[in-house]
Amino acid sequence: MLAVARHFSVPLVTFPAARLEAETSRLANPSDLVFAHTGCHGVAEAAALAQAGPDARLLVEKTKSAHATVAVAESFQGFAVACSETESAPSHFDSNREYA
Repeated sequence: MLAVARHFSVPLVTFPAARLEAETSRLANPSDLVFAHTGCHGVAEAAALAQAGPDARLLVEKTKSAHATVAVAESFQGFAVACSETESAPSHFDSNREYA
């Protein structure tokens, strides 16, 4: 994942399970099985929504392949706001940590 982020010159952003679980009410496909394994009811959809912001909407529900699962959310916050935390941060941004 880090190689893909570097290829596209974007940060790799991660979220703790508790942050993803906070998005459960907005998920199209919540899963008790996923919860049993990860501590949250969805990963791809929840991460897309968490990164896109509180007013985001899911454009593409989770789509699985043999190698990856993806979901796409539309953000209604300005691009500068969405990436201001990560512009000068390392290529991996852990949402649990603060960067000076």
